[in-house]
Amino acid sequence: MWQVLNPNAWTTPQVTIFGTRANAPGSTEHSATGLSPFYRYPHTQWTSNTCRNTRNLYYTYPETDGVSAADLRVRVQRLYGGTAPQNQVRGGASKRAYSGNSNSLVSNGKYHEWSANIRLNKRQTAGTYLINIFIGNPTNGVEWTSDPNFVGSYYLLTKNGTCNDCSENALVTGSVPLTHMLIDCARGGKLKDLSPESVIPYLRRNLNWRVQLVRPYWASNSTVPMLTSDQPGNNGGGYINPRDIRSLKISVTAATVTLPSSSSQDAPITQWTTYYDVTDKKPGGLCYGDPK
Repeated sequence: MWQVLNPNAWTTPQVTIFGTRANAPGSTEHSATGLSPFYRYPHTQWTSNTCRNTRNLYYTYPETDGVSAADLRVRVQRLYGGTAPQNQVRGGASKRAYSGNSNSLVSNGKYHEWSANIRLNKRQTAGTYLINIFIGNPTNGVEWTSDPNFVGSYYLLTKNGTCNDCSENALVTGSVPLTHMLIDCARGGKLKDLSPESVIPYLRRNLNWRVQLVRPYWASNSTVPMLTSDQPGNNGGGYINPRDIRSLKISVTAATVTLPSSSSQDAPITQWTTYYDVTDKKPGGLCYGDPK
């Protein structure tokens, strides 16, 4: 379904550092590179291009079979659109938005999407972690996912520093959407709207994160203390001080989204902007002077 909705998005050529049994180190892998050891014909391997259309693999999906991208968007909206931020702001704030109310979440048919982004170097960590994001202070340290201020988690699985397939600067990245929680904050009267002028100072005061070890992975060469607190966490793990994960950088970004006129259209979105003010000088936060 994603492929039908994004027909121009495909693989990106990349130089392989270590190589494989089929491709030499330093060679470039691209969409026409053979997917060893899978052969389409006796002497011809499958490639990303030749298996792009699932019909070449002799199967299809009822949701996409003979369906245009516009029709598929309508189906996706029908199945999953109720929880999408654009529909939350459209439905929950439409009357206020077009009545000129200053507390509207939508202005001139546009609103802001917000995200917390996580980045760290996998060579400087060892273990399985949850990076839990909150808007407000966590009130329940044992079951964070049931905390009323809990926004979401990023699950991180890393190997120890002996990983032969990892470059020195191998980064792990992820994100946790903030928009749905900010909409709730606005509806509850805690936030005026979703504009940067309102959200940045609010998140500066209220955005928090906790790093939790889920499954200990004792690595002799790890530079990260596995447990820095005697308080237990979920799944038998413990809390990690974000300062002890040197490469951890959590940032906040926002983009402007234009509400489409119908469910068969895409919602145009601008480039994402990073707001250092939210996380500067916080343990594990992106600070002024750090690269985005």
